[in-house]
Amino acid sequence: MTMLQRASKLIAGMFMLVTATFATANESAAEIPDNAIWLDVRSLEEYKSGHVDGALNIPHTKIEDQILGIVPDKDTPVYLYCRSGHRSNIALNKMKELGYTNLQNVGGLNDAREFLKESEKE
Repeated sequence: MTMLQRASKLIAGMFMLVTATFATANESAAEIPDNAIWLDVRSLEEYKSGHVDGALNIPHTKIEDQILGIVPDKDTPVYLYCRSGHRSNIALNKMKELGYTNLQNVGGLNDAREFLKESEKE
């Protein structure tokens, strides 16, 4: 196998891993617990331009430093989002490394809003 073929295979595998962690609007939307935390991992400027009602803001680059002070119970349901889902996936993986167990990457801001809208229908 050539180097290019290996690289293509690796990238395809990484893409599948990242996309597999995203929730769809219909997936588990009715099961959002009352104690769930919504976490916007975009920059403060992006957060100020619009966010899910009640969402907390911790930029994905600061998750490691700030999450324990905001969400001390590592079993608390946490729904993460950013603009496209990429940064929320990075934050989700970092939180897993820190021992958080109940995490869901819902993708981007519009995905999060749709996810909440669907949960209200249920």
